[in-house]
Amino acid sequence: MRNVIFDLDGTLVDSVTGVQHAMQTAWQAVYPTIPCPDVRNLMGPPVREMFRRLAPSADESLLNRLETGFRQAYDSDGWQMTTTYPGVIQALNDLQSAKVRCFGVTNKPCRPTQRILKRCGLADFFEAFLSIDSRQPPFASKAEAVQTLAKQYQINLTAAVLVGDTVEDARTARDCGVRFIAFQGGYGWDNLIAAGDTELILLHFGQLVSLVLETPSTRLKK
Repeated sequence: MRNVIFDLDGTLVDSVTGVQHAMQTAWQAVYPTIPCPDVRNLMGPPVREMFRRLAPSADESLLNRLETGFRQAYDSDGWQMTTTYPGVIQALNDLQSAKVRCFGVTNKPCRPTQRILKRCGLADFFEAFLSIDSRQPPFASKAEAVQTLAKQYQINLTAAVLVGDTVEDARTARDCGVRFIAFQGGYGWDNLIAAGDTELILLHFGQLVSLVLETPSTRLKK
């Protein structure tokens, strides 16, 4: 494979501490007597969807308040609590040395995404890293973002893999006809096992380069 498309949260970086902080700040402003639940198992979808799952009875007005409160807290200091997973920098260096092109797609908004990539020393490894709001109107899905990357950067998707940690990432790979590598250390591992989306498994980033280079260029059936 000569093209790798990465998810961000739960794949390259661990952002759960900052997300929990921001969600708790927003949650307490709306539900001061109810503790904010642990959000680790909810990581992956846009934050509004995360709040919808935490508070299924909340109307759109309450969801607006929760999302606004989260954005304020996360954009202020929550994003700075993000750390890279062990071995990520070395793996990206090795992919670069092997002439493998790297790209990214994420549900995280563009502003914190670019801040995190720069702060964590990841930005220079990627030709492009698209957020859900990298264009207006926003992408309808990660799959649409991947297809846009393919068109803009002439990516041969039959010679590409997508590295992610959630069922959504696996579905994105299927929808785009690329191979999927499931990162065991991410947030959605249990759901990936339950869904059977673990054909190719990344146990740690020391394995990534060999896994990428040895994966055959075969389009998966949709």
